[in-house]
Amino acid sequence: MISKVFYISDLKGNSGNGCVGNVKKLLDDNELSKLFDDNIEEFKSFQEFFTRIYNDRVNDSIETNFENGVYLIIVNNAESVNIRQFNSTIRSFFPTLNLLAFNYSEFIGFTSDIALWQQLKDDIKVVNNKIKRAKYWMYHTDGFKNSEHTNCSSNIYSMWSHFNSVDASHKRISGNGNATHIPEYLRSIDFKKIITSRLKYTDDEEKYISIVSNWSFAINELNSSELIYCSYLIIKLSINQLMQNTVKINENDIFLFLFSIEASYHKVNKFHNFKHAVDVMQATWKLSQYLLPNDKKYSLTVLLLCFAAIGHDMAHPGTNNNIFIKYNTELSSYYNNESILENFHLFLFNNLLNEQRNCILPITDNNNVIKEAIMATDMAKHKHYVKKLDNLVITENAQVDLSEPQLHDMISFIIKAADISNVTRPLRISAQWAYLISLEFKECELLENYINNGKDDIIDKLSNDADDNIMIRENLVLSTDQLIKRNPHLSKSQIFFIDVFAEEFFNKLTKKFPILSFLTDNIVFNKNYWLKHSDEVND
Repeated sequence: MISKVFYISDLKGNSGNGCVGNVKKLLDDNELSKLFDDNIEEFKSFQEFFTRIYNDRVNDSIETNFENGVYLIIVNNAESVNIRQFNSTIRSFFPTLNLLAFNYSEFIGFTSDIALWQQLKDDIKVVNNKIKRAKYWMYHTDGFKNSEHTNCSSNIYSMWSHFNSVDASHKRISGNGNATHIPEYLRSIDFKKIITSRLKYTDDEEKYISIVSNWSFAINELNSSELIYCSYLIIKLSINQLMQNTVKINENDIFLFLFSIEASYHKVNKFHNFKHAVDVMQATWKLSQYLLPNDKKYSLTVLLLCFAAIGHDMAHPGTNNNIFIKYNTELSSYYNNESILENFHLFLFNNLLNEQRNCILPITDNNNVIKEAIMATDMAKHKHYVKKLDNLVITENAQVDLSEPQLHDMISFIIKAADISNVTRPLRISAQWAYLISLEFKECELLENYINNGKDDIIDKLSNDADDNIMIRENLVLSTDQLIKRNPHLSKSQIFFIDVFAEEFFNKLTKKFPILSFLTDNIVFNKNYWLKHSDEVND
């Protein structure tokens, strides 16, 4: 994937033709022109530029996602724009994207900065290789050391730089009590227009409510705009339930909040991406309807659970806690090798909620619902929650006792069930998820091999993101039988997951709440299918 340069003019109507030519010459002089798209796109305002970024993130017909390239923003507006502040805004609202802004005069002044140009070349090589990129995300500690551009600072995403950026924001908010200022050039974007322009069922809210209300939630048939729209509807319905339709929500603010969450997930991941987050959110919302009383007293809990669900894997690298611990990352040390990813996701999401709390209802999480929920998704604690199910008290009229601490246990059971709900979906949907996570597992294996031997010869020959996307699209439209024929290993992996994790948990959950019997019915049906095809593979 080729990197790009964007030019934002001085906002006074002056032509940037001469400046764009100078930028092109600078790239060519430093042997970077072949790494960047020759077409430097020019924008006349920040609003126009960011509208383009948001549009591209939800445009599934293009390969540009701003993660598999380096994207330079040259701003010719030195008098009125603080570039340090501008880069801070980018990191707040687009944290996983490789966007980096320069003042035009500053950028041109780097003519002889050999270290900077070499760093750009190195960064582009990393982000164009999915294994090197994942390793970089997890282990690099030098990115964005500060908001000024230094010769040895990297220009691309890493988890440690993300953590430090959020930590600085968290300390600032804690210090002055104010949410992050949202620039007018972002607030003034018509987010609803961006989303609705790509909906299959235009102006048909009821159709999408019907889609999210069904356990047969065929999320892999939805496009990126529909993912955001479906999550918006769940939030809207939950807020209306909480406020008894007495408050008119600001649609555009909710869409900005959701776009910020979407840009906090890696779109290049095969499984742990925004689609997975929306899927878990929908499952959480549905399970809450079955398991929590339908009254205002629990409406805030449901809303917070839905928030936790959509934020529970923010910035997930597509790997696992064991790899962090095994190879001693900064994050594993910081979190003392305990629920590393879950702590990281929780920290990021809580900060995003604080930053944009004025965009949504002024919610306080006094009951620590979000923390309870996100921490419950750590699979290392799976047996702990299975055992806790045995102690769940059910009243004589088959209702759960929601006094403390059982309410917190219910919060954990709901999101845990939602997080591993793939095996409880109808077979075709379940098989699609099985295929996607198998791709991520394969990349984890390649990553570990690369960490151990450091050889580039194998991973440099791997398929790129564009080819992977074509392959995924081809596989996801297949029937289940065709998908298994192409990927026979899926049967064994699904039987293993059901036997080791899902079956006991959902059997106990269903025994406590018979209304959920459709979950175990689907598991039984799916497992029988996998067993049959496993036998065929063995034969």
